[in-house]
Amino acid sequence: PIAVVSKTTWVFFGPRRFESCRLRQMSKTKHFSAGGIVLKKIKNEYMILLVQHSKHKGWDFPKGHLNKGETSEQAAIREVGEETGVVGEILEKAGQTQYFFTQDGEKIFKTVNFFFMKFVEQKEATTAEEVMDEKWLSVEEVESQLTFKGTIEMWNKIKGKDYE
Repeated sequence: PIAVVSKTTWVFFGPRRFESCRLRQMSKTKHFSAGGIVLKKIKNEYMILLVQHSKHKGWDFPKGHLNKGETSEQAAIREVGEETGVVGEILEKAGQTQYFFTQDGEKIFKTVNFFFMKFVEQKEATTAEEVMDEKWLSVEEVESQLTFKGTIEMWNKIKGKDYE
């Protein structure tokens, strides 16, 4: 079906997409973040870095907010380094997640751009208090460890990528 919403005249195919986009219009505050899907080759197998957030306890790829004037790519590299100490090199954009969360009683719509990153070296994490745990997992293990539906859906679309 086609749905038309007044004021901005949005046209969408399918009820689920219309629903989520209509909700997006209701949120006045938007946040943008970026993160990395870090690949490290160990014994001819790619391992993927996941972190467990110390506040909400969920498992996800390392990510965080964009600083003023910063690109998504710059933020992804910085956030991965701050949270895990990993120095990474961006290979390409991997995907995007979008979701709502509430902060101080305000509903916020968040967009996170993720990038495939090649592990370069390990240094010291500078915001390690945000992360309570981290692990390197095989491609097959990642989905069962991820906490959030949107991240799992994105991962399932991109997990077959080959970087040989």
